[in-house]
Amino acid sequence: MDKFIKDMENHTDCWPWYWLSYGEKCYAFAVVEAFPVKEYDPFPTPGSKLEMDIDGNWVAEDHIEMIINSKIAEIEQQNGDTICKFIAAAHAHLMNGKLSLES
Repeated sequence: MDKFIKDMENHTDCWPWYWLSYGEKCYAFAVVEAFPVKEYDPFPTPGSKLEMDIDGNWVAEDHIEMIINSKIAEIEQQNGDTICKFIAAAHAHLMNGKLSLES
């Protein structure tokens, strides 16, 4: 496992991952790499959920507006929320102390 963590640290930007739901009825789920829109906003808890606000912006806890840098994984099935939550939380746990938490 240490090799995989080291590979992530050396070959990615180490932005935190979050999860979200989207689509017509929000039955599609994704794990995304994201960071705050405003330079001095704190990063939300890595692994947490992003929600779309009324203006169509992705926001995290405390209404911090986020920029989605890239999609890591997408899944369209009934248990997709559970899978995406797990992936985002596992990344946060395994990369603890190694994530780029400054925008």
